[in-house]
Amino acid sequence: MSFVSDRSAVTAVEYGMIAAITVLAIVAGATSLGHSTSGIFQHVQTNI
Repeated sequence: MSFVSDRSAVTAVEYGMIAAITVLAIVAGATSLGHSTSGIFQHVQTNI
């Protein structure tokens, strides 16, 4: 039962959740940026 009352485990879980949310935000932002950039380059390619 010492693991249940151990606060370091809770802190580790919180840090894990923060890391997961940060990674999700980065992936979502990179995907959005990739789609925008792709559209710009296709527009430039068509005009050349």
